[in-house]
Amino acid sequence: MKKNYFLSLFGVLFLVFAAATSYSQSKHRLVVKVSDERKEPVEGASVKIEFKTNAYTDWKNETADWEGFVYRNYVGAGTFIIMVSAPGFNTATRTIVVDAKDPSGDIPVFLTLERKKGLKLVVVNVFEKGSMMPLYNAQISLRGSVHRYNGATNNVGEAVIPVEHGDNYSVTVTHAGYEPARGNIAIKQFNDGTTEHSLAFELIPTNEEKPKPLNVYVMDKNRKPIQGATVLVLPGRSAVSNERGFAQAAHKQQPGEYIDVTVQANGYKDGHKRVLVGTNQGTGITRAADAVTFVLEKGGNVRDVFTIVIEVLDDQNNQPVKGASVKLELSDGTSQAGSTDSKGLVKFTDMEYGYQGVSAKVKVSHKDYKEKWSDIAEELMKAADLDERNFLVSLSKKDDGNCKSSDAEAFSKLVGSWKGYRMHVTLGGSCSNVTGTWKVTEWCEGVDETYNSSVARVQGTITGKMENGSLQLKIKAPPSPNNAKGTDVTGSCYLRSDGSLSCTFGCPGELKRQ
Repeated sequence: MKKNYFLSLFGVLFLVFAAATSYSQSKHRLVVKVSDERKEPVEGASVKIEFKTNAYTDWKNETADWEGFVYRNYVGAGTFIIMVSAPGFNTATRTIVVDAKDPSGDIPVFLTLERKKGLKLVVVNVFEKGSMMPLYNAQISLRGSVHRYNGATNNVGEAVIPVEHGDNYSVTVTHAGYEPARGNIAIKQFNDGTTEHSLAFELIPTNEEKPKPLNVYVMDKNRKPIQGATVLVLPGRSAVSNERGFAQAAHKQQPGEYIDVTVQANGYKDGHKRVLVGTNQGTGITRAADAVTFVLEKGGNVRDVFTIVIEVLDDQNNQPVKGASVKLELSDGTSQAGSTDSKGLVKFTDMEYGYQGVSAKVKVSHKDYKEKWSDIAEELMKAADLDERNFLVSLSKKDDGNCKSSDAEAFSKLVGSWKGYRMHVTLGGSCSNVTGTWKVTEWCEGVDETYNSSVARVQGTITGKMENGSLQLKIKAPPSPNNAKGTDVTGSCYLRSDGSLSCTFGCPGELKRQ
């Protein structure tokens, strides 16, 4: 009996010792951040984690979240082998050794994926028509004669799809609650010097579904409401908290999808949460307004913010360019994207004064215009006295490839508005597709007593192209009281040595640039 009692006591002591030893082992959280060469997170990257110890080997397969992060908790010493892969990227591997003497805590691992050589990148931005709200998780399909590629938009409504084969692709964009949108894109077989193609789509809601509310409550650690906190919802519409610390933002995500919510307030550290749509986060009651509470910590994060307004105009007629995709990139690796409205404007808000000294550049693209990169002047980023800072980008129309470089250069000198004593001419378009207008404001033979420069005696349209250095035109005008048969003739215009324009139609005489 005594022997059995001794063995039982020994067993208990052994278990206590083993538990104590296990408890004394350090605890680690592996934090993996996956980015591309542009420092953009690679959402959806496959992360395979192998954890080896002297006793066992553990495998885990994870997927990077919308910020490119993967988190895993481990206990004890061992070796981590981390393998990361994503479509269009080369696989990256990292080995991390954790010693038994290492203290507990996070183990940060930063992995940058390199894109495969010879790829084309198709950048697709998707917005809701009218509100220009970016649409998250819109499905993108590129279908060619042989190959097909797919992708989905991130929380700012952008998808980057690597394409390995040149072809003419039909593009289809779908999202729950919206009508599908379609387009086309031609990608040459890696010989056109272009590595990135951009498209923008505005999806039309299939019904007049009202935006879903998101109730947000903001308070400090003493449960005191915080008034004036900015609630940013992606994708969705933002709001500001009232005297009760309450703000109601809006979104159009479907049940089962996520929205990312960030709360910012002067004198407090930022708060961030991910909310699952369709479940009230405060009570767990479904089919009620989703709700989330933020308890902010005091901190030195006093945020003074400003807005950058990008205006996009046609460089030939100074008219606003609607639907241009605009991406603002900062040298600290962050970026914002948007699309111009009917006035050619897009606003990037919540730019911190802390960005002073950070350089910035803007990429603007449109299906009818040449893509353009522009650097924002450092003085504009440092202008602390301006709450709203305006930056202008002028785009040039694309040519169809049928224009020689010498003709394109000659035509660029003719573009614009020209005015003489009796005739006005406006020229625009491209050198292979010239468009414009003309009008004669009085009789060519002499001054009319009823002359009025704002009323055309004859007015019409101009079409044509540059051909071997000469602007060959078709001149048309509909029948009018002063031109009973109308006008349908050919003509030309050329630049004189003194810089004025001379045309072979309408009233003779030099025209000066306006």
